Amino acid sequence: MEKKNIKIIFSILMVLVLTLTICGCKKENTENEEEEIGQNVTANMPTKASNELVERAESIADDVVDLLGVEDATAIIYNEQVIVAVKLSEDVEFSHEMKDMIKNVVLQIEPEAKGVYILNDEKSFEKLDTIAQDLIKGKDIKEYSREIDKILKKATKDEKDD
Repeated sequence: MEKKNIKIIFSILMVLVLTLTICGCKKENTENEEEEIGQNVTANMPTKASNELVERAESIADDVVDLLGVEDATAIIYNEQVIVAVKLSEDVEFSHEMKDMIKNVVLQIEPEAKGVYILNDEKSFEKLDTIAQDLIKGKDIKEYSREIDKILKKATKDEKDD
């Protein structure tokens, strides 16, 4: 009878050890997965500062659209520079006066801007608008740095040609 009790106790201990081992390993994996998920969510969430820049850029675009002769506008703020692309009404010329009006609107909202660049071509508008919409959706502006640098280079060249 004593051998039978020892075997039962031994069996119960083995089951207990196996159960604890399985539960212990499973719990550890769950924590690692939660940790990884948390890191990914944090990496993809925009910072408060970038949200504020996106909101100010939206405000700039909204105010520029309110100007007489401007049909549509989009804007981004990048490295303390503001890039605005506009679509003008058919009867409106993209003159120095129009550029000055747009620049004044921008500087009212973003007075610390180190540069204000205004574009009026369809291709630049579409590129800039796509970037702006992605930023609104929460994407990181760093993903677009090359594209924005190209747009800035074009804008700077256009400004020098005027």
